[in-house]
Amino acid sequence: MDLFSPGCLGTCWYGDYHYMEPWVGCEHDCFYCYARFRTEVKDCLTEKAAAFEKPVLMLEPDLLLAEIHEKAVSGEVKTLKLSRFTDLFTPKFVREGLSQEILKILARSKVERIIITTKGLPGEETLDLMARHPALFSYNVAAKPQGKLSVEPNLFPLEERLKAAAFVKKAGVLTTVHLDPVLVGIEDEKVSLDRFFAQLTRHGLDRVMFSYLLLNPLILEHMEKKLGQERMSSLTESYEGSPSLQYLPQQAETVSIPPRASLKEESVERISHMLRERRFDFVLCSLKSAKDGHKVDRQLCPLCDGRFYA
Repeated sequence: MDLFSPGCLGTCWYGDYHYMEPWVGCEHDCFYCYARFRTEVKDCLTEKAAAFEKPVLMLEPDLLLAEIHEKAVSGEVKTLKLSRFTDLFTPKFVREGLSQEILKILARSKVERIIITTKGLPGEETLDLMARHPALFSYNVAAKPQGKLSVEPNLFPLEERLKAAAFVKKAGVLTTVHLDPVLVGIEDEKVSLDRFFAQLTRHGLDRVMFSYLLLNPLILEHMEKKLGQERMSSLTESYEGSPSLQYLPQQAETVSIPPRASLKEESVERISHMLRERRFDFVLCSLKSAKDGHKVDRQLCPLCDGRFYA
């Protein structure tokens, strides 16, 4: 796995961006995480004798920061997405100050746009840094209602993460809530969505991108180990029977099982109506949730064109 890599064919911004992976693994350890099963992640973890839930640096700290600086000042990287397989604000590296040091380097570099999607909680100095450079950053907090299954065991409280997002939004940073990935029939009930959207409104967060959980046999097996067969049945009954669609070209590992069409269409309509009623600016992720042939009323629910939160 490389420290920097070009954006993937078929994804947002059509490949005109780079990923950066300063470490491998993610402390959040979400049960549904696709990254733990990608070959390049598994190979890197094997090489470093590490477990996915205990992330390790790609390089020694001084060398890592030097390599990031060299690439960032080269002018080659214009738009940088943090990250594809991990989270810049994984707690270990926030505590150690490494996340902060990485962003300080990037803020002084030739990188023109830094897109952060996180389930983590940045430190105060990091929030202040983003607030001082609002045109440089796009901040995307991955957040959703609490459903009947607990599948994200290691996250900071939602209220704290939303406060961080509200802080940078107030400073002028483009800030979006990623309601992602929604578990159909579990996290999209009207009562829980009402509470969640009211919480966003209290924090002044009014931009939402949403998408749905995709499954594959490896994710299903891992989730069943964590949740047990009985609790998993409440999830799998909402899904098609077998992997049916490859979501990224030339990447066989993206073949996935989508939610059942009727349930997903009902969910999209319900969420879209609620967001419209509350005057949110929103889109449905076109990459993960609009390639399966399920009907989407584009007048009711606009699709992301790859630039909504960039």
